[in-house]
Formats: sequence, structure tokens, C-alpha cells
Amino acid sequence: ISDAEYQKYKSLGYESTDIVGKTGIEKAFEPNLSGKDGSSRAKVDVNGRAVEITPAVKSTDGENIYLTLDASLQEKAYNSLENTLLSVLISKTERGEISVRDFLVSLLGCGNVDCGKLLADNDPLSFEIRKRLGNPDDESLLEEALFNAFEKGEITQREILELLFNQGRFTADEQFRDKIKSGKISMKSVLLQLMRERQILPKDTNLDPCQGSVFAADANTGEVLICVSY
Repeated sequence: ISDAEYQKYKSLGYESTDIVGKTGIEKAFEPNLSGKDGSSRAKVDVNGRAVEITPAVKSTDGENIYLTLDASLQEKAYNSLENTLLSVLISKTERGEISVRDFLVSLLGCGNVDCGKLLADNDPLSFEIRKRLGNPDDESLLEEALFNAFEKGEITQREILELLFNQGRFTADEQFRDKIKSGKISMKSVLLQLMRERQILPKDTNLDPCQGSVFAADANTGEVLICVSY
């Protein structure tokens, strides 16, 4: 519990060592969910032995909170929202509204490259990239150097994609991998296929659109049935 939260809740009997809900339903209904602590007092002698114990005060359980949200509807709404965002992302990439460069910058900026693996792996590509970046020995420094080098054109688009495949972030058969290495397939086509295979989802990027929300309530009762954020 923070100092501000303690000031808010102390009149309700909260102690400065209590644990409270920080977000969402747990925060909104904290006083209802918390219940009341029990207590017991004992008088002890100089040796720490209890010589008198007062009757214990039993603790009281908090209330149960029942939500009107439907778990099945929540899941369907989330999946539908994700599919809609992905469909728009695919369309914008197909039309060229999102360039390959911007797409890869987004993937790098969202941590899709595992810089821990990049530091540890000794395959030829990882070794070459580290060498070009000056062999930084810290993950955060390596991540920043990789991002900057790609933006300057010192690391190619094909190398970034090959690195992501090498690290297992994306998977494909050898025939497809060979087409990427030989340049027989465009980087745009690779990204589109990865999205259609759902290996790249909107949440893996910071592109527009990569987030959204769905809210639905019962028209008769006003009860919230769906409240989903992506």
C-alpha cells in the first residue's frame, strides 16, 4: 500500500502494511473485497512466555463480487478485435501505406529481436552483426545499437528478417527460408505471409492499428457484458 492509498483507506481500519487492489475491479471494490483482520493479544513475562491471552477476534472475509461480464463473449470479442486489426494491418501493408522499413523498425522497437540471444549466439549472422555494431557487451546497448544501425542502413532488411528466423521468432520451411536468402521473394511478401500465418500480430508492433477496445452492455438492464482492450 502506498502512502497516498494509506491516507485514503486508514479511516476504514487499514494498516500501512496491508495489500490493496491496484487496478480494475480490485481497485474499484477494494473495501468490499478486503474483509476485516482478526486479532489476538497476549501478555508475556520477561522470558517472552505468554501468561495471559485475551479472547481472539475472528477475521471477517470480504464480499464476493460477481461480474456481469461473460467470459465466452469476452474471448470472442478479443479474437474478433484482433482479427479486425490484423486485417487492416495486412491491407495497409499490401497498399504500401506501411513500408517494409517502417514495419521492421516497429518490430525492432517492440523488442521482437532477442538481444540476449544475439549476444550469446555464435552463428555467422549474429557474429557479423555484433562485429558491425562494435561488439557491445550489454543487452540494452546492443538493442539501441541495432536499432540505430538499421535506421542508418548499416543492417539490411533481409538481415533483420533472417535474424528473427534464426532466433525462432518466426518459423518457415527451408524452401521459404532459401527464397528469402536468395532474394527470390520480396520482404513485403514475407511480412504479409507472416501476418496471414499469425506469426506477426498487431500487438507485436506499434503500427496503426495495433490497439483497440470493445464495449457492450445489455440494452434492457445496462449490465456490462463485454469490456475488452487490445
